[in-house]
Amino acid sequence: MPKQLQTKDEAINTVKENNRQFYDLAIDLARKWVSQQFKPFSSEDFRKHSDLVLGQAKQPSVFGAVFLALFKEKRIFVHSYGTAKNKQA
Repeated sequence: MPKQLQTKDEAINTVKENNRQFYDLAIDLARKWVSQQFKPFSSEDFRKHSDLVLGQAKQPSVFGAVFLALFKEKRIFVHSYGTAKNKQA
């Protein structure tokens, strides 16, 4: 059976639900971490911190759900765009 296409929001929710335990830990960590940042930072900066505290995510795309939640909560905003340093990004 062919894989059904999902909208962006559906795909993000699927990743979040499939990684619920890690997502819950990561979003709590992210909320605290971003509240302590008083300078611009990148998603890679938080991922490095998260890797140290939580270990690596089984499905790294879960961080998309984390950052989308932070953005919707108005805890972060886009300052600029840059090229990812992570070769897997």
